[in-house]
Amino acid sequence: MVILTGALMSNAIVKTAYAQPDSTILNLSDSQNSLSQPSLSLTPYDEQTFQEFLLKRDGVGINNDNQNPNQNFSTSAAKKRLSQNDGELRIGIILPETKLEKLVELMHNAAQMALFDSNKQNTKLFFYNIGETDSQLNNVVKQVTRDNIDIILGPLFAESVSKIAPLVGKIGLPIIAFSNSEAIAETGTYVFGLTPAQQAKQIINYALANGSKKIAIFTPENDYGRLVTQTVKNELAKYNKELAYLTYYDEDSTDLSQQVRQFTHYDYRKSQLNLHKKQVAQISRSRDAQAMKDIVAKIKRLAPPKTVERYETLSDRNVIRSELSRLDDLDTVSGPPFDAVLMVVGSSRLLQTIISLFAFYDLNTQNVTIYGLQLWDEMRRLASDPALSGALHVSIDSPRYQDFRRRYRQLFGKTAPTLVSLVYDATSLALTIGKDGNINPAHLHVANGYSGVGSHFRLLENGTVERLYSIKRISGKNSKLVQIAPTKFPDDY
Repeated sequence: MVILTGALMSNAIVKTAYAQPDSTILNLSDSQNSLSQPSLSLTPYDEQTFQEFLLKRDGVGINNDNQNPNQNFSTSAAKKRLSQNDGELRIGIILPETKLEKLVELMHNAAQMALFDSNKQNTKLFFYNIGETDSQLNNVVKQVTRDNIDIILGPLFAESVSKIAPLVGKIGLPIIAFSNSEAIAETGTYVFGLTPAQQAKQIINYALANGSKKIAIFTPENDYGRLVTQTVKNELAKYNKELAYLTYYDEDSTDLSQQVRQFTHYDYRKSQLNLHKKQVAQISRSRDAQAMKDIVAKIKRLAPPKTVERYETLSDRNVIRSELSRLDDLDTVSGPPFDAVLMVVGSSRLLQTIISLFAFYDLNTQNVTIYGLQLWDEMRRLASDPALSGALHVSIDSPRYQDFRRRYRQLFGKTAPTLVSLVYDATSLALTIGKDGNINPAHLHVANGYSGVGSHFRLLENGTVERLYSIKRISGKNSKLVQIAPTKFPDDY
């Protein structure tokens, strides 16, 4: 295992290469050519908007361990490149188009921070702007070739990666892309983004290990949602289990109430409440001791544990009287036909809408366990929503991640969003394996992987990247990690 972090070395030398103004390399001013405070940043709102933009623009493909083997990457060209090593490591970082200039600035800073932390000499960082046309993209590839780059970090979007991969693969140049679409993964092209399949797999295993037996999914009807659903089905099948319930919703709909109502089985549960109230009321007027015992047994099956504990101290008749009073305050008498739900959402606005509807139709963290994916890390208002108290989600939060964010803020006066931590990790990875300016693609594949600032990860030869995440429980300001990201991969990986 390799740890990808370290103390900031004030005596490290940054050797960052920039192009002339007419070049395809990102042209940064002198004031930006340092670890000084930048003038741009991402606010929490900007980060949320970007995440939504990323989900809609970057198509998500289903992971296939045998997809695209050796389609573009030339191992012979890679060997030739290694034989021509000049002792200087050149890392090319392809940044998004300029309309995402705030994010570009933060990514640039993270890469330089990684270089400072490494204190590695004989290293240059080359920053390229991907542009917005195929012609600009082709010029970037030409510039990368002229600059004799040893490894490419980026681009961000799957479409750009797919266009660049065949061109640089011919010269044996590996790519660590920031996309989260595993459809573009192949030999030599690694998908370094936080992919939904890996997250879904880990949260489902956590749910099963912690007692969940019937798992449902509430997810948008798009590629992202279908990928998560198929991943969950595949994972459950390993344990001879099936998905308990599934609803695909229209995330563009202005009214999701009917879909939520159906998902929660509200009408059936409401009718069961009315039937139960009628039965309890009838028997309360009865003198049939056996009937009273039977209804009390049913009451204890349906009531919450704390209520049952109180009922144990009462006579059957007093249990019935107390139950009638309790039922008057209920909308339903039992939970839905599942004990856990994985909620897949692309924005905090949508999450708040759905969780409010869940509560209205009597589905809450008291009668089911609610799970979410890593994108919840970006949704700043979660902790203040009482309806989500007790919900759990995949997270890259950890003491090391918080330390990274703290140091980033100290250096630049800005908050580092999730993607920026990935840039830091990818740059640190390139610096770690780039011994004497020599990037051997085979050295990317370490069995036990690398420990990044937010998650433990390893790169596989087919271009996919496996990650081990933390699990976080929402509880107001006291939200805490219930599982720190493991540092060893399971035997079945």
